[in-house]
Amino acid sequence: MEFDNSGPDAKQIEQLIPNLFDLYSNTEVHLWRSNMVTTINGAISYEGKSAPLSNSIDRLAFKVQRSLASAVVAGAKNVVAEGYFSPLQRPIPIDNFGHPIERNPNLVVITNGKTSLLDSALVKESKAPFTIITSTGGIGAVTTEMESAQVEVEIISCGDDRVDFNRARSIIDERFSGTKLVEGGPSIVTGMQRSGVLDQFAVTITPKMSAATPPFVGDTETTLSNLTLYRYLVAFETLLLLYKLN
Repeated sequence: MEFDNSGPDAKQIEQLIPNLFDLYSNTEVHLWRSNMVTTINGAISYEGKSAPLSNSIDRLAFKVQRSLASAVVAGAKNVVAEGYFSPLQRPIPIDNFGHPIERNPNLVVITNGKTSLLDSALVKESKAPFTIITSTGGIGAVTTEMESAQVEVEIISCGDDRVDFNRARSIIDERFSGTKLVEGGPSIVTGMQRSGVLDQFAVTITPKMSAATPPFVGDTETTLSNLTLYRYLVAFETLLLLYKLN
């Protein structure tokens, strides 16, 4: 028996776009979804980044999800490590049930004020406004940095020592309808899960193994009891799962 280990080519991957659109499409007025990639042995990052765990199918799935999002929510550490800046580009021009999505996703950064953003791409390369949500304890440091950088940003405080995720959701929902895509990091996703903020949990499992295996995101007991498989797609060697949080 012979095995083909070459994987899908670029044309085969591109043909997955309609299937991925069906997997991630949403008609809810407000929906919060986290997205992450993991390996078959549960690693969620390698040397602090998720990119080494990804593959071409995961990257396409990410593009589709971001293209469908009205806002992208990410923690400051993730923003710095992954080089986020505003405006976020909509990677694929997609019609959401016949309604063209023309605006780029809005960027929302969650921070407690302890992670410096001054040397990040967010400050150095942003050419459009973005939003920072922080706590009362962090707003002083965040405001000082943003004033020093002279960037166009809306800074919102909610919560005392740490960000109140439920209040943050209410604030963001008032500004943006549709899907809010939470891209990490793990502490942000776990905090939102425990607070009941998340509606869906998207996981891409790539056929990789990593020697560095931090624990799977979330409280294991809570995660297992609260997740219900909603949709899934087997795309060549990659498994894409979409769960609802009960």
